[in-house]
Amino acid sequence: MKLEISQESLHHAYLLEEIDGSSVRQFCGDELKMNTRGNPDFCEISLDTFGIDDGRRLKELASRKPVSGVYQVFSISFNSITREAQNALLKLFEEPSKNTLFFISVSSGESLLPTLRSRLFLISGKRNIEDEEFAREFMKATHKKRIDLLKDIVDAKDKRAAIELLNNLEKLVRGEGSISSLSEENIRVLKNIGDIRQYLSDRSSSVKMILEHIAVTSPTF
Repeated sequence: MKLEISQESLHHAYLLEEIDGSSVRQFCGDELKMNTRGNPDFCEISLDTFGIDDGRRLKELASRKPVSGVYQVFSISFNSITREAQNALLKLFEEPSKNTLFFISVSSGESLLPTLRSRLFLISGKRNIEDEEFAREFMKATHKKRIDLLKDIVDAKDKRAAIELLNNLEKLVRGEGSISSLSEENIRVLKNIGDIRQYLSDRSSSVKMILEHIAVTSPTF
């Protein structure tokens, strides 16, 4: 997916939903005229879990000035990020160094704290209809059937897939209306999903225990 960003209207930090790092590299080449290969001003970071030590390292790298060009760019992707790391990044994204750009690639911005999301400019990719259908099947199933549906995600300990499922469950429960129009039961489910998504951000979190909890506690829709 091509990032529709012009050099004249750059934001210092972008949140990319379901958009991979190749789009960032293309943008750097097309718009910034930056070579992303072997360039010290372009840093690509890909992690399963982004923790507090990773946040400190990013802050240190971002404090430096560009070496060979006008901009320095950080393209960062992860499956989950700890709450401590998010809090550590707040000031960095609030007061970034001049000509420093951040691109944060995630499956959904809902996995981030609202205070961190508010500092990022959101660009969302295409919806994954297949994943939405899986979430719909999950919500209609019995508790036992839900456990069976989760087997592949649990066996692989796939946090990214777990977070994507939670994001799609949230969309189904929320629907098209506002929060104020939802029933107390739906609001409770949404809160439960939000809390569980945060637990998944912890390095030691168990995908199996967390998903089995959502399978048992969520009502059938």
